[in-house]
Amino acid sequence: MFKKTLFIECPICKTKKHPDSPRELAGYFYATQDNGSVVLTECQCHKKWMLDNKALIQASKNNIWTNEKDLKFSPFEERIGKRDLPEIRKIVSYVENFTGSEEFREASLYIYGEARTQKTTLAQWIGLSMALKGYSVYYNSMHNFIINLVPTGFTDIEKYKVYHNRMIEMDFLIIDDAFNCHQANIQTYQLPYIEAFFRERIEMYKKGIIFVSCIPPHKIKENKFSSSLQDFIEKNLKKYKSLITLHDTIDMVDTKGIFEGIKNDK
Repeated sequence: MFKKTLFIECPICKTKKHPDSPRELAGYFYATQDNGSVVLTECQCHKKWMLDNKALIQASKNNIWTNEKDLKFSPFEERIGKRDLPEIRKIVSYVENFTGSEEFREASLYIYGEARTQKTTLAQWIGLSMALKGYSVYYNSMHNFIINLVPTGFTDIEKYKVYHNRMIEMDFLIIDDAFNCHQANIQTYQLPYIEAFFRERIEMYKKGIIFVSCIPPHKIKENKFSSSLQDFIEKNLKKYKSLITLHDTIDMVDTKGIFEGIKNDK
């Protein structure tokens, strides 16, 4: 459940506010109008805080991490190694340039790496950053994506249509554990639905997808997906040069064990 972030007054409203004002009025101050009347005014910092929390509430409903730790995460400061810094710069550039670039909006990102390379953490950071910019974001595992996208019979067809349309409408769609047949129990009858959706979103609506995977793009077919889908994904990645490959793992960090520092008295 999402918990609102702590509001901290900016120097402007803090200095303008009357010292006897109650705590409930944090983010507000009394301003004198041209006609001499005094009006309670909401500071810009409080307006931004309200908008940010509104975005975070919606993001948390769509599976984006929104706790205080995630809000403070920095891709550069908390990177576990230096080998991946060029790839991290690409991810940060994607977030910074998305709004003003048609190419960035159309490109799909494929964040590839072995386990423990912080793929999901970085994808969640992208989602959180874009939610705070006012974009709609949805995070899903490939397994849940397929379950919700592909109908299993004639019942509840409308439910699947609603999910399909919602995933098309999202500004950002993040799919984790992508193309991993060990995580997503893929069935042959599901393949046309999956490929049709990806083509519809990427080709027709010009909206990219952020794939997070331990499967390299050239091995999508080996994981029970179609060769035509692999070709389609690889073509998009080649066009925009948007494959992100991570190598550094959290195992590289020399963390202290819980028993370090305990004296071994005989």
